[in-house]
Amino acid sequence: MREFTNSAANHLGLPLPKGRLRVYRRDAEGQMEFTGENVIDHTPRDELVRLNTGNAFDLVGTQAHGLQD
Repeated sequence: MREFTNSAANHLGLPLPKGRLRVYRRDAEGQMEFTGENVIDHTPRDELVRLNTGNAFDLVGTQAHGLQD
């Protein structure tokens, strides 16, 4: 879940139309990496945007040696 305010301080501040919002970030090499998307409703200026970009399904975890519950 990502949350941000549709404000000028966040380089936005204009009414956002209803539609698909895609989220990207830069990876270690500086390349743009897609991290998720969802659809938002019409969002007025200075309103909170809540965006569920999805759940990770391809992660594997292992317990580090020497750690105890």
